[in-house]
Amino acid sequence: EEQKNKIYSSKSELNYLKERVKNEELRLNKLHIESDSLIKQIEELSRDLKHESEEKCIKENSKINKEIENIQKELVKRLDIILHHNKTISSADTHIQNAENTLKKISEIDICPLCKNKMTSEHIFHVTKESKDRISEFISKIKDSKSELEKHSLEKNSLEIGLAKLKENLNEVGREMLSHKFSLEKQNYIKKIVEEIKLLDKNLNELKKKRKSLEHNQLNHSAILEQYNAKIHEIEE
Repeated sequence: EEQKNKIYSSKSELNYLKERVKNEELRLNKLHIESDSLIKQIEELSRDLKHESEEKCIKENSKINKEIENIQKELVKRLDIILHHNKTISSADTHIQNAENTLKKISEIDICPLCKNKMTSEHIFHVTKESKDRISEFISKIKDSKSELEKHSLEKNSLEIGLAKLKENLNEVGREMLSHKFSLEKQNYIKKIVEEIKLLDKNLNELKKKRKSLEHNQLNHSAILEQYNAKIHEIEE
């Protein structure tokens, strides 16, 4: 009876081992699938990367930010210059309009607007000449300011295009930084999976050896059990 109990105990242990081996093999297969999936994800993340590492992305990010800062300073200068020339043109237009009004009304003026004395022919000549000289002077200023305005407006537009391109590059580098970060995290996770696979392989080999030994013993136990049952049957008869 004791031998019979040992046989049944051995059989239970064998069934338990078979179940463990099955579960461990399923876990192992799952880890291999997960590892292959992570490798594909890393390849996908690395496909269009221009920089070798996250560190190089950080350096490029810093470089682009400095370039953006410099361009923004230049843009402020250009905007100040453009504002200055717009004010100059506006002011010159006002002076021209005033001088033209003076020329139109000169025959109706009794008191000289310059010296505040009674108007004479000489006064009319001088006021007319002064007004025309002022008109010529401010027309020249407008011409110069418009030329400078066009020049600096073109430079401003060029700087804005360059700034937009740099910001686009900055966004791209930012995306690459994240890709490198995610890729490194996945690589580290793969390392953990590999270690777990190694451990599972080792455990599985040990379990399979033990299972094989129990299966071998089970054959012997089956023969003993048959003899035992035959003996019992003989006794009963």
